[in-house]
Amino acid sequence: MSGQAKYDPSPAFGVFFALALLRAWLLPGRDLRPKQVGILEIVLSTLLLVVVTAAG
Repeated sequence: MSGQAKYDPSPAFGVFFALALLRAWLLPGRDLRPKQVGILEIVLSTLLLVVVTAAG
C-alpha cells in the first residue's frame, strides 16, 4: 500500500512507558513535596518529548 506510513514503534517507547508505570506504582507511597512531584513530572514529560522526537 503506497502512501501509508509503516508503524514501527521504537523500543524507547517501551522503556519510557515502563518508567512511567513504575513511577505511577511507587509515587503514592512516597512522602514527596509537591515541588518534588512537579520536578519528576517535568523530567518525565521532557523524556517523552525526547523519545517522540527521536522516533519521528
